[in-house]
Amino acid sequence: MALIDDTDIQVHLPVDKFLLEDLPDELSKVKLDVERIIRGRLSNTFSPTTLAGWSTPATTPEYIRALGGRLASALLYSLRLAQDYPDDTDYARRKYREGMQMLEMVADGLVLLPEVSEIIDTGARLTTGNYTILPDPKFTMDSVF
Repeated sequence: MALIDDTDIQVHLPVDKFLLEDLPDELSKVKLDVERIIRGRLSNTFSPTTLAGWSTPATTPEYIRALGGRLASALLYSLRLAQDYPDDTDYARRKYREGMQMLEMVADGLVLLPEVSEIIDTGARLTTGNYTILPDPKFTMDSVF
C-alpha cells in the first residue's frame, strides 16, 4: 500500500545522481515513512474511510501525491548525499519544508482536494453551531453576589 509512486519522487531528484531502481530497499522504507507522516497528520482532517481509500497512487489525490513526492525525495536525498556531503543538505531541507507546508495547508483547510468531498469538523473551526444561545442571560456584569 503506497500513496505515491516512483514518478512522484523522481521528478524532484536529479537523474544524474539518483535512479530510484538503484535504491529498492531505501525506497520502500521511505514510501512507508511518507505514508505514515501524511496519514498521521491528516487523521483529524479526513475520516478513516477517506484515508483508507487512498490505497494506491491512482486513488490518492494529486496534491497529496505531489507533497508526498517532495517528502520522499527529501528523505532519499538526505540519506544518500548526507553520507558523502554532510554540509550539503539544503536541497533536501527545502524539499522537506515544501512538502510539510503543503501538508499543513491541507490539514488547515487552506487547500481543498477536488477528489475529496468530506472534511471532518474537528472543532478547531468554531461556528455559531458550536454555541448554545440562551434567551435571557443568567448573569450580567451588573449582578451582585
